Amino acid sequence: MGNAVDFGSWVAGWTALAFVVSYGIFVLVNARANHRAREALDYRILVTGSRGKSGTVRLVHAALSGDFRVYSKVSGVAARERRGDGSEIPTPRAGTTSVCELPQAMRRAAKDLADVGVFECMAVTPSLIELVQKSHIRAHMVVIPTIRLDHLEEEGLSEFEIGKSIFDSINRCDVVITAVTQPDIVQYYREQSERHSIELIEVDPREGGVAIRGHHPTNAVLALQVAEYLGLELRHARSNMERASLEPHALEGYQVRRANGHTVTLIDLGSANDPESSWEAFASLERESQVLVPVMVNRWERPLRAISFFASLRQHFEVVGVAGGLARWMNTRHHHHLYRDSVVHTPTTFFSLTRSLVRDPEKLAQEMSNHLGQDVEQLALVLVENVHEPTADILRNTFRRRGTMVRLDQMGAHV
Repeated sequence: MGNAVDFGSWVAGWTALAFVVSYGIFVLVNARANHRAREALDYRILVTGSRGKSGTVRLVHAALSGDFRVYSKVSGVAARERRGDGSEIPTPRAGTTSVCELPQAMRRAAKDLADVGVFECMAVTPSLIELVQKSHIRAHMVVIPTIRLDHLEEEGLSEFEIGKSIFDSINRCDVVITAVTQPDIVQYYREQSERHSIELIEVDPREGGVAIRGHHPTNAVLALQVAEYLGLELRHARSNMERASLEPHALEGYQVRRANGHTVTLIDLGSANDPESSWEAFASLERESQVLVPVMVNRWERPLRAISFFASLRQHFEVVGVAGGLARWMNTRHHHHLYRDSVVHTPTTFFSLTRSLVRDPEKLAQEMSNHLGQDVEQLALVLVENVHEPTADILRNTFRRRGTMVRLDQMGAHV
């Protein structure tokens, strides 16, 4: 009896083994389903880069529709998927954003009987971008709209480093279409394309002359180039692009009329994540009768982005609001002699948007007027740098609830 086997002691081991086997079966089943979905799509397009990804996906979808049944996924302000019949659905999401959304979207594309899949790569870390291309999408075509100083923590501290890391992550494809204009990045792309037998198509956004309401001209030129490469008639593709969908709340601002008859307008450019893109939008919003006050939407995990916006805005604006942290730090550094004397610029006041301020547009407008030293008849707050942050979200909801919606394109704005 002393040598009897105690089967009760096996429970933990058998349980662990059962979990391992079950997980292995789950992985194999999903891998097989992903493979079938991928092979069901005749052509797969991946859009990556720094800026313009969501807009390019929407325009490519529109340009190809009619000649192909297209399924697309965007991961911009709101993760959405557009079906072959033109309807749009939110991307099912459990928890935070994950690259696992892409193979799941690809399976929905196959179920939708799509011919072409167009996917925005939400990954910013080079290793994850490589995973998306190598293991998930395996795109025939990769579109890179722009390279800007964004996601510095993951991709690099210069435009060349960022452009290099992105291209090195997607070099298993047949063709790359890009509107990148930086000479050193373009030269690198040419060298690597020749090395990996990739067809490189360079698009000059300045020569396109394509204007689609609510979309950047660069994205429109890229979409037309994709259509031309796939053999579509350009006049027909251009007509289809007029019906391209927009990001939620794109071209919308919210205006509140104050007690004294003056107005304060909230303009949301939170998806303009790099200073260059923000300045393009600022230029289109500037009017003689309107004073712009940028509002930096800071996030703790993007300190380098905050610093780049700080360095850019402090040279040109008298007052800058800060949602999130770092307002006190910015004021301290801005007035430090090493920063103050580094470049000739207009002195800037960085003030913090507190929860009490963003809940009261009248109080907020008065605070900005105090910093400006005058009561401005038409005041515009412009959110830049990031989209979501608790204080900024409260500010948006306050203006949407109390304000009147205004069309930015009717104000002459191009955002």
